[in-house]
Amino acid sequence: LHGRNWTLECQVKLLSSGLSGYLLNCPGPYGGNDVAWRLELSNDIPVIGFHTLSTQIYYKVEGLRVPTNRWTHIAGVWDTDINSLSLFIDGIFMQEQRIYEESLSGYMYAPESPPTIGTSPNATFANQLQIDEVRVWNLSRTPDEIEEYRSRLVMPGTNGLVAYFRFDDGGTTAEDFARKA
Repeated sequence: LHGRNWTLECQVKLLSSGLSGYLLNCPGPYGGNDVAWRLELSNDIPVIGFHTLSTQIYYKVEGLRVPTNRWTHIAGVWDTDINSLSLFIDGIFMQEQRIYEESLSGYMYAPESPPTIGTSPNATFANQLQIDEVRVWNLSRTPDEIEEYRSRLVMPGTNGLVAYFRFDDGGTTAEDFARKA
């Protein structure tokens, strides 16, 4: 799940307010709190971020508060071609930051722990968050692609799709549909 460019997407539904935790999290190799990429909520506000490879600075972009009891699509994009970390909510561009360093995700390594979906260190996610349509891409999705596919299923085998959890098969484990091609 490493790459120089990436896009993280998911649908979330907050059942209460004041939620903080990691929607999608890929730890770094150093064993601390280093992050290759992370899409999170901080008191209901979506945040996309990563640590840099050389200086270990954590860069992040924040959006607007996510409403409760409504499905909301959140996407974060890291595009090295234009040095841009961007956040989209419901297909609408929210904010970007220009970063002139390489993301830790561009470095091939074994993470300290595996990537996670829907974890909350302070337990605010417990029975208070629903998550669906989790997608990890090893490319920078365009604003048009994010808008077009935010409410649609993606075909397995779609170029750049490296992880895709739909949570709609009725099973007790999450199935990665990116691997079904």
